[in-house]
Amino acid sequence: MSIKLTVHRGTNEIGGNCVELVSLNTRLLLDVGQPLSGEEIILDDDLKKVDAVVISHPHQDHFGLLEQIPASTPVFMGETGVKLIQSTRLFMGQPLFQNDFRPIVDREPFMVGDLTVTPYLVDHSAFDSYAVLVEGDGERIFYTGDFRMHGRKKSLMEKFLSDPPSPVDVLVTEGTMLDRTNQETPSEGDAEQAMVDLLLKTEGAAFLICSAQNLDRLVTAFR
Repeated sequence: MSIKLTVHRGTNEIGGNCVELVSLNTRLLLDVGQPLSGEEIILDDDLKKVDAVVISHPHQDHFGLLEQIPASTPVFMGETGVKLIQSTRLFMGQPLFQNDFRPIVDREPFMVGDLTVTPYLVDHSAFDSYAVLVEGDGERIFYTGDFRMHGRKKSLMEKFLSDPPSPVDVLVTEGTMLDRTNQETPSEGDAEQAMVDLLLKTEGAAFLICSAQNLDRLVTAFR
């Protein structure tokens, strides 16, 4: 391959993703995640010298090490995703990220050096999640980020599957569920019905405990 692909983290753990692509003239990072284990990770100085970073979605295990990226390095991410992580830091009493955020839009390509990057909006528990196609030197690499088929935005995945970026030379995919059994995964509709059933038989107050960033779950509770 003309493009060198290195998976720095995320192969032997869930989350903490960090994938590097190097072409003839460009270095690009796909996600800079904090491991779910909470292990303190210090990025190598060399990794901080990339031309740009693409963040697939606003979950800590995909963006959590952004503070270590120089503020002058462009960070491409969904506009609403940026708002979610910044508002969370505000409520947690943490300083806002000072990175050079640049919004991405579904299926609108943009250039990073000699690489063309095309984001694809996908369904995930994190709002504003993207997979990305990276093209350069005649090669095509597709990075799925995290995705699912049982959320309220299942139609996004159906749209994607009806017109995928084919062919690709390399597929880098999220594999959290690969070693689990094939039992059916409850949908948000199932969660909604379960809430209704519980509320109908509960005499006192009922409380919802969930991630404040899981907008789909908040919609489920609202409905």
